[in-house]
Amino acid sequence: MTNVHMFYDMPYPKGVSTPEGPDETPSFFSYSPKSKTVFNPKDPSVHKPLTISKFMEKSLRWVTLGGQYDWTNKVYPDEAPPAFPTDIKNLLEGIFPEMKAQAAIVNLYSPGDTLSLHRDVSEESDNGLVSISLGCDCLFVVGLGRDPSDSIVVHLRSGDALLMSRESRFAWHGVPKILPSSCPTYLASWPAEDNQYEEWRDWMKNKRINLNALYGFPELESTAEIPISGQFLTEREIEITETDAVGIVAKTTTGAWKAREVTEAFCHRAALAHQLVNCLHEIFFEAAIADAQKLDDYYAKHNAPIGPLHGLPISLKDQFHVRGVETTMGYVGWINTFEGVKGTRKERVFESEMVRELRNLGAVLYVKTAVPHTLMHGETVNNVIGYCWNPKNRRLVCGGSSGGEGALIACRGASIGLGTDIAGSIRVPSAFNGLYGIRPSVGRLPYEGMANAMQGQNSILSVVGPMGTSVGGLRLVMRAILTQKPWLHDPAVHEIPWRSEQEEAVLQLIKSSGKGRQLAFGVYRHDGVVRPLPPVRRALDIIVKTIEKLGHKVIDWVPPPHDYASEIALKTWIFDGGLDVHQSMGLASEPLDPAISTIYGSEPVREFQASEVAKVNVQIREYRKQYSDYWNSTAELTGTGKVVDAFIMPVTPFPAATPMDYPHYDYCTLVNLLDYPSIAMPVTISSKTLDPVDEKFVSLSGNPLDKKTFDVYDPEIFDGAFVGLQLVGRRLHEERLLALAEMLGDGIEGPK
Repeated sequence: MTNVHMFYDMPYPKGVSTPEGPDETPSFFSYSPKSKTVFNPKDPSVHKPLTISKFMEKSLRWVTLGGQYDWTNKVYPDEAPPAFPTDIKNLLEGIFPEMKAQAAIVNLYSPGDTLSLHRDVSEESDNGLVSISLGCDCLFVVGLGRDPSDSIVVHLRSGDALLMSRESRFAWHGVPKILPSSCPTYLASWPAEDNQYEEWRDWMKNKRINLNALYGFPELESTAEIPISGQFLTEREIEITETDAVGIVAKTTTGAWKAREVTEAFCHRAALAHQLVNCLHEIFFEAAIADAQKLDDYYAKHNAPIGPLHGLPISLKDQFHVRGVETTMGYVGWINTFEGVKGTRKERVFESEMVRELRNLGAVLYVKTAVPHTLMHGETVNNVIGYCWNPKNRRLVCGGSSGGEGALIACRGASIGLGTDIAGSIRVPSAFNGLYGIRPSVGRLPYEGMANAMQGQNSILSVVGPMGTSVGGLRLVMRAILTQKPWLHDPAVHEIPWRSEQEEAVLQLIKSSGKGRQLAFGVYRHDGVVRPLPPVRRALDIIVKTIEKLGHKVIDWVPPPHDYASEIALKTWIFDGGLDVHQSMGLASEPLDPAISTIYGSEPVREFQASEVAKVNVQIREYRKQYSDYWNSTAELTGTGKVVDAFIMPVTPFPAATPMDYPHYDYCTLVNLLDYPSIAMPVTISSKTLDPVDEKFVSLSGNPLDKKTFDVYDPEIFDGAFVGLQLVGRRLHEERLLALAEMLGDGIEGPK
């Protein structure tokens, strides 16, 4: 279809041969330029008849290939798109192997033709656009600024290719000039070839052909899991990247696998993951591969690893400062600064304490992962890189604020990574992506030198913790970090080395569970505010059956009201009236995500006075005491004379939230206020068959949040989504909690 078809009846030539064969549609070049053929206008009062010469030689023409967007109605047609030309498809997909060519527009320019400066904003899609130039040179104008005058001019020659994606997909662009007589000599005589179209020889000499094709990965149902391994990775890369952290170091620390080979495999898979789900902020593959080679050189010289994490690639949330790499934390105004401040001499030089320790242990650092700006959101979206998607189901969110970590590890672009958690930011993305993730107690792992929101708010502190594909991986990393004695370098870390005896005590109870020595678990089915959706309720039933099958005790967990804890926590987040958030966003006049603005508003408000902060701190202390007293009281309920070893509850009331609709965080927030360690763990998979809508739903105390959450649930959309729960232990009992999580994880039957 051409732009002329809209105004003229344009029958294709008939009864002529083509170089491609009799079954091909004849080209308009089949007409002689002297042909008397005339194309009649659809409305003679507006357009005059058009000769073949004028049609082929005059004015800017364009031709559509494949499926096309309906610009008037702003939708794609329901019917299947026309077939895309095979030869052009092969060209595009040969240059860009990951591309699936389905739609294109070919612009045919003559000297004097121009394309006005414009932005492609009619279609709300930032999928990439590939633009390939053939024939004469042109001047191409492009700019990302709001003002079209804030643009640059690029000289494009025949064979040049442009890729406009993400924010540049909406850039101002245009073609103000075609440079005549600049066509390469080998193209100038086209289309005359093989004794065909001789009358049109040298037609190309003063033409520019611009092929604009939509760029993207093969179409998937939005609820479909995104495939990587079978299409783009070698068998060796699959073997490496689908091994958990424990398995990897078993190979790298014994010389069975080279650190460089492992690093290159994860770099490859991480690059693929980012193209699919937009999970990375910073990519430093070259530095990582160089570091890995140094580890291999060390092993070759000493026949020993440099440390217990020798050759293990570890991904980092974009709060960790790494030399040579930006830390934006999702703020546009932090780009090319140190946490929003210029001229500190720390930019791209300073490293966080945890980074230093990981390097000492032999870990390889290669990417930093996406976060929501402010870090205070259960979705991962910012104005630097955009939205990070759930790899399992793109109609659901990947979680936040360590959502980039969750999405990357779910794609197996990492086996283990480090996130942070102040209100569920490790546990939520772990649960939404089928992973294990631990939120340790404050002061167990070093946080020194990390970027953060709400610096100086010390009532409820953020913590660092690992996320990964196995409990063993979490244990491996935590245990290794504690060998570095982080309390010597971060004064906020407790001097508590790894305590193997805690794990051993749990293992002994597990072994003797049939001999009258039982573990005991509390199960918290809902918080009295929002009832979990059917898949989460089924997960709770599964975990109860697992505990009982293993020979241990289950009691109902009936603690002090959780909604009161959430009220207290919310106050701590706005101690400064939102000043920190609004100052960081204001550096680049960024719009605040609507969900975050429900906490911080459109501008700062009155800050808490010192006496008000003190009152909140008293409330926190008193609530912690009430909760501790309740925990102690469970010794009367377990039948063992001892308190419960841990309790289990939802991470969120849903398997994962739907985009822009995350109504309830409080199942996680409570744990941060109490400063209890907690491990998110996969339990099952949501099923439209096993988890139908609850037709007997009655809102808890008429709470509107409960009804809103219920209304979100659609079994078809949630089908196949991961369902996780969290296991919560007493403060600073991380070793014991990891042993319990491993026992339960191993005991759960069925997919998870």
